[in-house]
Amino acid sequence: MVRADPIDLDRVLVNLLENTARYARARDGGPAELTVSAHPEPREVALLLRDKGPGVPDAQLGLLTQPFFRGNAARSEPSGAGLGLAIVERAVKRMRGTLTLRNLPDQGLEACIRLPRANADT
Repeated sequence: MVRADPIDLDRVLVNLLENTARYARARDGGPAELTVSAHPEPREVALLLRDKGPGVPDAQLGLLTQPFFRGNAARSEPSGAGLGLAIVERAVKRMRGTLTLRNLPDQGLEACIRLPRANADT
C-alpha cells in the first residue's frame, strides 16, 4: 500500500501505459512488451515499468519530463503533444514521490516511481 491520491495515481499509470503502447512497439511492429513490478522498501514502494522498445538517447532522458518535449524519431510519432511524462512527474511529486527514467542495458526504457508507503512513519 502506498500513500497516494487515487486520481493522480490513475493518471500516472495510464500515461505510462499509453506511452509504452505508443513508443515501445517491437521492431517488427508487434505490440509493446512491458514488465511491471513493485518492490516494497521500509519507507516507500518502488514501482518499475520496463519496456523493450528502442529507448532514447541518454542526452534526452532528462528532457523527457519537460512539457512539449518529444523524444527522437525512434520513440515519437505525429500524435501526442509531449505532455504525458510531464504530467506523470508532476503527479508523482504531488504525492511526495519521485520519478526516474533510464535506458536499460540491453534494450528499452525503465520508469521507476517511488511513493511513500501507507504505513511508513512521516
